[in-house]
This record gives sequence, structure tokens and C-alpha cells, in this order.
Amino acid sequence: MAKYTGKYAKGRKPGLLLPVLAVVLLLGLITAGVAYYLQETGGVTASYQLAQVSCKIDESFTGMEKTSITVKNTSNVPAYIRVRLVGYWETPSGKIAGQSSPKLTITLATGWKALENDTWLYTTPVDPGASTGNLLGAPLALEAEDGYIPVVKVLAEAIQENVVTDAWDVTVTP
Repeated sequence: MAKYTGKYAKGRKPGLLLPVLAVVLLLGLITAGVAYYLQETGGVTASYQLAQVSCKIDESFTGMEKTSITVKNTSNVPAYIRVRLVGYWETPSGKIAGQSSPKLTITLATGWKALENDTWLYTTPVDPGASTGNLLGAPLALEAEDGYIPVVKVLAEAIQENVVTDAWDVTVTP
């Protein structure tokens, strides 16, 4: 009797099952080996520290004169520092008067660069924990006028040294 080989013949295609099982077994062994290696070696660790940029203003006064303005870098990275002085008048009771701002004329100390709008840049990066030099080359004297008291607020900003040119649009040359 002849063997039926038509469309509905029962049977499997020879030689396909064994290679598929071998590939699956090989992938399982590789995965298990990598998992064991990573477990035994502690895996891969990436360590990095985010930059924290901040600063603190230190001022000294003698009567109605500001004698010193320095800024401490409280960051964990070197930073450039810029300072802006904002002047205004107060009444004797401490309220802000609606007068024009007092004219601020300062003698700039070495290491600082004048920018626009009563703003100055310390021209070298300040290391973490260190301070800028004094902004004032001479004391900043303020005098009361028409019963109003002059006030000068110091605002300071710090920025990472590698982005100062792009962020503040300044060229830093010591």
C-alpha cells in the first residue's frame, strides 16, 4: 500500500523543532548568566552630583556709609557672581517714598567689571566657600534729603562658571 502524501497528510516538518528549542535554551542561559554576573558584582552604579548654585551677601556699615560689600559662594561648584545695587528713599516711619531713586556713585574696586543698570560682575570665578573681593573701592556715603532716608539694597546672583557667557551675555576676562 502506498503512503498518502497529499494536502491532509499527518505529520510534522522534519528538522524545525530542534533548532528552535536550541535557540530558546541558549537565550535562557545567556540571560541567567548576565543576571548572575550583575548580582555578584553589585551591578552598575552611576554616581554624580547636581550643581547647587547659591550665594550670600556680606555688608559692612559705618554710620550712613557702606564700607564693604562682598558675596560668599555658598554653592558646591565654582560660580561667577554679579551684584546689583537698588536705591530708594524711605520715610522716617519706614515706608517707601515715591521719590526718584538716590543717585548711586561708587568707586569700583579691583576685580569687578561694570555692567548696565548699577550692576557689577566679579571677573573671576569664586570657589565654593570663598568670597569675592570688596565691591567698593571707597565707602558709599548716603545722605538724607528733605527728611527722606536713602536705602541701598544689594542683590546678588551666582551662576555656574561654564555658562556665564551664554546666560548673562557677558564676556569674562580677568
